[in-house]
Amino acid sequence: TCSIHVGVSNIKNNTFRLINYSYKEFDVFDDKNFPFTATHDQMDGVVSMPIHDDKGDPCFNDLLKANYGQIEEEWVTNFLAASHRTGDTQMATYNFNKKLLLLQ
Repeated sequence: TCSIHVGVSNIKNNTFRLINYSYKEFDVFDDKNFPFTATHDQMDGVVSMPIHDDKGDPCFNDLLKANYGQIEEEWVTNFLAASHRTGDTQMATYNFNKKLLLLQ
């Protein structure tokens, strides 16, 4: 069985959780407790699952780090999500201030 990664957010307290679910695992991560590595380091307010970095796609962490502090929902949807292969990814981007949801 393949892992499923689901993001859950809360507009009232401005939080986000990344859930990693599979037959043998159920993990809940945020921007503080994700198992960060030297390649995928911690950034306040950012959580991403590095699932395609080994297949020639641009590294999410590198792209996020290059734009950290100025990440907007349009950039995430139109550039970041589009930089990865299609067929196995559904990405949702939330902007709580604008009450906006974008799907890719």
